[in-house]
Amino acid sequence: MAIIKLKVPGVGDQLAREVVQLLHRVRKLDLKKTPSISETLDWVKALTLLNIKQLDSELAEQTLSTLMKYEADIRKAHQELKAYLAERKARQGPIAGDSDKDHLH
Repeated sequence: MAIIKLKVPGVGDQLAREVVQLLHRVRKLDLKKTPSISETLDWVKALTLLNIKQLDSELAEQTLSTLMKYEADIRKAHQELKAYLAERKARQGPIAGDSDKDHLH
């Protein structure tokens, strides 16, 4: 979290926290190559440039290739992302702004 906040100016606390939580889960998967710090920073920079305030399914899935290098790893990460977002939704209720996304297209 500290590295993300230091290396990606303007990243919001919520997005940084969610990326760290998701990455902890993704790194436990059986992957050909786990995401590095550099790849994580690239992904957070891309999300920040798209004005993403918190992870949402559509944009996170579209940008996961920034984080993962192999198609099989991307598929596994997609499944983990869906599980993460479902658990978050169950804990917090509907995601604020889900229907009216605050990002660039």
